This record gives sequence, structure tokens and C-alpha cells, in this order.
Amino acid sequence: MNYLSIYKSIIRKAKREHEIRLFNQKNKLEYYEEHHVVPKSIMLVRKPRLKIKSRSSSNLMNRSWNTVLLTAKEHFIIHLLLVKICKIIYGDNHLYTFKMVHATMRFIYDKQGKRMINRKITSNEYATLKKEISRVSSIINKKRLKDKTKHPNYGKIGKLNPLYNRESPLKGRTQPGLLAEKNGMFGKCGVLNPFFNKTHSSESILKMKTNQRHDEESQNVNKRGTYTATRRNGSTIDFIGMAKFCRENPEYSQSSLSQVLHGHRPFHKDIIKVELTPHS
Repeated sequence: MNYLSIYKSIIRKAKREHEIRLFNQKNKLEYYEEHHVVPKSIMLVRKPRLKIKSRSSSNLMNRSWNTVLLTAKEHFIIHLLLVKICKIIYGDNHLYTFKMVHATMRFIYDKQGKRMINRKITSNEYATLKKEISRVSSIINKKRLKDKTKHPNYGKIGKLNPLYNRESPLKGRTQPGLLAEKNGMFGKCGVLNPFFNKTHSSESILKMKTNQRHDEESQNVNKRGTYTATRRNGSTIDFIGMAKFCRENPEYSQSSLSQVLHGHRPFHKDIIKVELTPHS
């Protein structure tokens, strides 16, 4: 099967329909994802200077000829094809093949290793990808171990290690950069403490309780979060705590709303936008 020909045909179709897809994307009629015809990871290997931030807006990888809008299904198929193309052209153990395998795995897991539930793949595709990532990881780990053995302290444990029995520079510190002995209150207990046998006034106690209650309320609000959700008809919903909102409205999914909030999903049910409202 000619994988490169299939890859080119999908790209050509996307370029022919670029204006229509761009219009649909701007008006939120369809969901599209941007794809680089020559993958960014490969282009950065060939031209490391493109990493410079000042050129990020006008560099080669972001020019119109190198970017197309694809549907989620097309985007996933394209990356599966790139893995097969790189394996045929460059070989199983080439850097480009490794990069394409890792890029395709991002369709299943994000950078934190969490499952991206809004993408669905078949069992065969998943099995193929897992085998490839296992093979690539094995090669990379062997290389890392080989480099590690060159370290002068490798294998030196106990008294053989130059760092053995060496006192930690952080020992005795109560705060970063502050030694316990230099703290003005260090060791002052009982009659040596300036506040010994004294009590706070009723005004001071009331003030401390008020401040503590205010801090606790602020922490609770920050922990739960105040959100504003926008519906398709233009109406908005304000709520505190996404989990609480989803419990009271079981038709909504907390994980899906979170993905809409972070831009990983265009909409959920009738909600097209979720914003975190800043506290005054």
C-alpha cells in the first residue's frame, strides 16, 4: 500500500476545501485541527534555529503552505500514516520514526499522561501504537543506560561514593535561606519567650478570628472556582464549583466541561464556552 500517496491525497483535499473549512471553524459549525504538512518536530531537527521565539510567527513551519485544517478523524489517520511512512523511508530506529510515534501517542494521552477521552480509536490501532511506543522506549532507555554507565560515579555505592556521609547544606534550615540558629525566636521557650504569661486582648482575638474566617472562605472559593458558561443561544450561567454544578445538573460531564474550559474541546452539549471568573 502506498501510504505516502494516501497522505498526499488527504492533504490536497484539505487544501482544496481550506476556505470552506476556515469559514466553518470561525463560525463554530465544524471542529477542525491544525496540522503541519512537514511535522514541526522533524523541521526543528533539520533547522534548530526555528526554535527562536522571535521567528515563531513567521518561520517556515507556520507558513500557509505547511498548515492545513483537518477533521479529528483525518488528523489521527494522517499521523498513523506518518509513522508508517517514516518507518519505510528512514527505518524503524530513526529519530524521525521515534518522533512520529510519540506525536501519535499524544492523540491518546496528553503530556501529563492522562487519557484524552474525547478521542476514540480501534483496538487494532491502539495495539499497534502501544507496540511501537514500547519498542521506541526500549531503544531510548538502552541508550540512556549506556550513557549513564560512562559517569565516573556509576556503580559506586556506600563508602566508594564521593558523596558518602557528606552533610546536606539544607540541614537545620527552617525556611529557604534561613538557618534555625539565626531565627530571633529560636530556642526561646517558657520564661525566655517575650509573650510568656501574656494573653491577647478581646479585640485582637476578634480580629484574628475575622481574618482567619476570611482566609478560609477565600481558599474555599479559589478551590472550587467561580465559572461562567455560555450557551449556544447566547445566555450565560454563573456557578461556583464545577463538580457541584455537574451533580446538580447530571446531563453535563465535569471532565467535558473542563476540556471546554482549557480549549481541548469546542463544546459540550449546549455549552460552547466556559470561563473562570476572576475574584474581586
